[in-house]
Amino acid sequence: MKPIVIDYDDRIPADRRIPGRDRIRDFHCRGDPDFAWDYPADEWDAIALNYTSGTTGNPKGVVFHHRGAALMGYGNVLAANLPRHPVYLWTLRCFTATAGVFLVAVVVAGTHVCLRWVRAKRSMTPSSSMA
Repeated sequence: MKPIVIDYDDRIPADRRIPGRDRIRDFHCRGDPDFAWDYPADEWDAIALNYTSGTTGNPKGVVFHHRGAALMGYGNVLAANLPRHPVYLWTLRCFTATAGVFLVAVVVAGTHVCLRWVRAKRSMTPSSSMA
């Protein structure tokens, strides 16, 4: 089965869009409001497999189970002192093992913001700290 890729309309020029991707509104309109969720039979069943190289540079897989992801998500909400309904701008990769646990925390409490790229105008004036 081909993965579903959603192309969010963030005002990128038409020539930079990838053909064949769904638009977010089209994807939502195809949803089934009567969909019967298939919950895991066991809370210890795997929910995700993340990879990390840690500090060694050797890739290794980390399996998250439903129970652990939920508990760590709630725990991170408390440990990071997340406010109600936070909006979190990601500046780190979201696929590493450590980020994967915090992803769940933000899902529990708030909204993820991921930028396609960072755009800033180049300043021609040196900053005062460089003088």
